[in-house]
Formats: sequence, C-alpha cells, structure tokens
Amino acid sequence: MDCAVDNARWDGTQWVKDSTAWFSARFVSNNFEVRWQLHASAASPFAEAAWTGSVSRQFVFDLDGIGDGQTLTLGREYDVPSGPLTGYSATEGEWGSTNANIGGGASFASGRLPAAPSSVTFTVYSQAGTDNSPSSFAVQRMGVGWFDGTSGGLPSTRWMFLSFSAT
Repeated sequence: MDCAVDNARWDGTQWVKDSTAWFSARFVSNNFEVRWQLHASAASPFAEAAWTGSVSRQFVFDLDGIGDGQTLTLGREYDVPSGPLTGYSATEGEWGSTNANIGGGASFASGRLPAAPSSVTFTVYSQAGTDNSPSSFAVQRMGVGWFDGTSGGLPSTRWMFLSFSAT
C-alpha cells in the first residue's frame, strides 16, 4: 500500500497536523482501490479512524466492485445492502376502442447491474382494467420495460402502478 499525506504526520499512535488552519489530506493506493481522504476538522492530534469519521470526506475508486465491474464512491462511504435492484413505474390512459396492452418502463432506482438481469419480478400495487400480470421486455442492465393486457368495457380509463426488482 502506498500513502501520501499533506498537513499531517503519523507520530506512531496518532496523526498530528502541521497547521490546524488547513484540512489534512491523504492519498492511498493499493491493489484494490485508490482513495483520497480529507480530514476537515481543526482537531490535532486525531486518530486513524477520524479519516473516515463525521468530519471527513472520501473519494474512492474501488476495483473490488460488483462482479468484474467497477464502482465509484463519492463523498462519505456507506455500506449499500446487497440484493436485487428495484424500480417503480406507472401508466394511465383512456382507451376508446378494442382491448389493448398497457405498458411503461423505468430505470432501476438503486443502481445499475453489470449486465442484463436474468430475473425480473413485478409487484403490482394498484391497477384498474388490466389482467394484473405484467411481462417484461427490453430488459437491460439499467432498467426494464413492461406491458400488460387490458380488459373491461370501453371506453375506459386503465392504469397500473408497480415496482420491479431484478437480479
């Protein structure tokens, strides 16, 4: 691991600022990440853990990301729960002729997958004039399109609000 520090020195047990009027900064690189850290407090000395504390900021290029992809963390680093990505979509319209499909699409609200998902699950929260079993189309790593059949007398208003998750 390589490390370069500005405005602080390690005295064997803690970091001591050269000047409390300035932030301390350090650049860390190793086989898995490149990290810039700022310690924004005037406190001196400060502990190693303070580089990631409430008065600090981090900019991280993490090469140990999802699968073979890379992730980029800006600002404070937070743990993100693993699991499926989710999104939300809704559509509404007025149909005046024969039964037709209703549909929509949206990007994942919680991120991007490294490749198109192998599984998409829909949860319908509210619907009218549909058969309540949406199907996916145009599935990509950043989102999914969906459609559903409609039924009922015409003319009529039909809608569906749903969420989806993908893995």
